[in-house]
Amino acid sequence: MARLVRAEVVDPAECAAFHYISRTVRWAFLCGHDSTSGKDYEHRRGWVEMRIEFLAGQFGIDVLSFAVMSNHLHLVRENERAGRLAETVKLKVESSCLVVWQALVRVSALSRFSASQFQARI
Repeated sequence: MARLVRAEVVDPAECAAFHYISRTVRWAFLCGHDSTSGKDYEHRRGWVEMRIEFLAGQFGIDVLSFAVMSNHLHLVRENERAGRLAETVKLKVESSCLVVWQALVRVSALSRFSASQFQARI
């Protein structure tokens, strides 16, 4: 059975924040000490924290709290109220969506296109 769309389940006017959970697959360790293999992945915790902060800044998302656990992470994000989209995000969407996307996903094949060529292909 298909999941319901969040917009049909939650009224944005009533909900102030959303709680997201992302888990690893196959019991893989995101960070911490894996007692089975004996490997220590604690160095990844800082990477994940920096990435969350970077992406939140790029997209103007208000992250209220997050916790990076050994095999999953929790993120509490403020709900966007109607008409409260950050001006920085509006500018990025309207003028430089390709540039932001290229900064996040380093795809060399796409770098040959300019923003106008990319928009013409859509």
